[in-house]
Amino acid sequence: MADSELKYPKWQNPCVDALMELDPRKILERVSVAEAEIYARFRKRETSSDVKGDRMKLPYDAEVP
Repeated sequence: MADSELKYPKWQNPCVDALMELDPRKILERVSVAEAEIYARFRKRETSSDVKGDRMKLPYDAEVP
């Protein structure tokens, strides 16, 4: 999925990648990357006032095609 199609590509792309992964050997790695990006976004929310837009989107709305 192109970054331009996602409102929050930094964490949404890894979520989509994990959901779309078909290789059982790669799924755990993709989920770990997605978790790390979501966690980083949560940490950023704690220190930033510029997060109102994605407040309700984490991690429930990955906008999977």
